[in-house]
Amino acid sequence: DEASRLVSNTADSQIASNVVNTAAEAAFARGDLAEARTQWQRAAAQVDGLVPYITPRAARAALWMGNGAGARDDLAQLDVLGVHGPANEADRSTIRAGLAALDGRPVEALPLYREALRAWRDLGLAWDEALCGIDMATLLDPADPEVRSAADSAREIFVRLGAKPFL
Repeated sequence: DEASRLVSNTADSQIASNVVNTAAEAAFARGDLAEARTQWQRAAAQVDGLVPYITPRAARAALWMGNGAGARDDLAQLDVLGVHGPANEADRSTIRAGLAALDGRPVEALPLYREALRAWRDLGLAWDEALCGIDMATLLDPADPEVRSAADSAREIFVRLGAKPFL
């Protein structure tokens, strides 16, 4: 609320979109996936340069809600951008894995998740690695030993980071 008040008169779309992105992150942390997705889409619409960063978050919210069509749209938006790099590719792998899982194709999803987890680890992006572990536990059978291991690892990361809403 304070950030919104402070930037209410700004014409700088980057600053305004950061406030919207923060609102999306807060909604996500409290489990309001629909609101998080809406806010992330709003932030991405304000600043094109944020699309590669924010759209994967919107896709995750869609996947967690069981909205495969929304996640596919987000993935298509990323692909149209043509932005590439290790983190962008890890985002794509994570979304593709989630789509395979949501479509009931766990045999296809598991190797994609393995690839994504390895990429996040190699990049040193523990937060993204942990969220990917939650993706697996949410969209695949949590009794599967590989899924359980990813969920346990995610929990350890969230404990280390003090991310209480995600525990």
